[in-house]
Amino acid sequence: MRANNVSSSTFGTGGACDTLDGTDPATSNPLIENSGQNITFDFGDISNTSGSSQIIRVRYTIIVLDIAGNQDGDTLTNTLTWGPKVTHAPEVEIVEPDMTIQKSASSCTTDIQPVVFAIELEHSLESTADAFDVVVTDQIPDGLIYDPTSLVVGGSATLSDSNYNSTTNTLTLTWNEFRLIETAIVTFEATYAETFSFVNIASVEWTSLEIDPALPGPRQVPVQRSPYNPNSTERWYDPAAPAGVDNYEMSASVTVACDPPVPPETGFAPERVTELPEQPLGKAYVSLGDLWIEIPSLGVRTTIAGVPHMENSWDVSWLWDQVGWLQGTAFPTWAGNSAITAHVYLSDGTPGPFVDLHKLRSGDQIIIHAYRQRYIYEVRSSRILSPRVDIFTQEEYPWLTLITCRGYDEGTDSYRYRVVVRAVQIKIE
Repeated sequence: MRANNVSSSTFGTGGACDTLDGTDPATSNPLIENSGQNITFDFGDISNTSGSSQIIRVRYTIIVLDIAGNQDGDTLTNTLTWGPKVTHAPEVEIVEPDMTIQKSASSCTTDIQPVVFAIELEHSLESTADAFDVVVTDQIPDGLIYDPTSLVVGGSATLSDSNYNSTTNTLTLTWNEFRLIETAIVTFEATYAETFSFVNIASVEWTSLEIDPALPGPRQVPVQRSPYNPNSTERWYDPAAPAGVDNYEMSASVTVACDPPVPPETGFAPERVTELPEQPLGKAYVSLGDLWIEIPSLGVRTTIAGVPHMENSWDVSWLWDQVGWLQGTAFPTWAGNSAITAHVYLSDGTPGPFVDLHKLRSGDQIIIHAYRQRYIYEVRSSRILSPRVDIFTQEEYPWLTLITCRGYDEGTDSYRYRVVVRAVQIKIE
């Protein structure tokens, strides 16, 4: 500051200095020079007729420029000149927010059980300021189906908005403000559609100031907050220069790989008795009430029991002449792929319910009886497959996948092939 004999301001009781005009950088008072770094206030002649000391108080706002020279931990100085006196203001330390993100996933055993993903978000140990406009983007990999009802957001930071774009398979979460001591934990579930191995990446970006108005364009860009310098913007992630000072972005990834579920062995040696141990309590089957299956062309009419999923497969040894629904697949009559199996030969060596399953042809009917209604399915395919072929595909509509064994090999005491019949629900009576 400096005082010049240009104009006169007189202080009386309750008096105040005239408001100075800074609208024109070239001729304004105060005079703004050197891209806003030098400010000259011209008060003219100052006199005091009040009989007591008076204070001239000037308040103005400065912006820390978004340049490479200004980074966390650096200090800025300010010098004031008033006539012959020079005063140095206290140093200002630059503080910046710095975020961390971690991604994890639950262990994977089968494609019919959802994978639980977790995202942990917090300030790093080096962070020294609150963050703003925090945006987490999680790109759900192809081959996974996101469950919107499973999203849970916890932690001390208050979530502002969440959005899932089904077209791009992207989950986006936003926090308008993320204070220095706050954390966030995000969990959600996804199920397999096709693949059994993938990499899931989540990223977070943030800014150094509260929300600015966005300039128009395909991507928001920071607004210039002072007319005197183009670097008077907030600091945030700049995808055009990710290695520069605007590196307010972090990513984390998790790799999930698992083997497809193994369909159960569904047959004993024909014409030979196979001794079975007592069924363990942990492998006990679940009664499904009055749910039963009918296959008119094969003369099959029997009840359906629930077979628990254990160790990436199902043990159907004790089904006898029942049909087993493989738990973890869609419940019979519901939307999705319902896997149902039965023995080709029973443990006493006699034919089982699915001994003729391979004879089903396209157009044959399969009927599920439940809730005093008949859920009628129509066969679409019947195949003889290798036991190693995955059969647990995801479906949007109600489908049945009927499974049994075929081709007994005495040398290995096992079956060489698997019969897989696929049928879709066509009506309910």
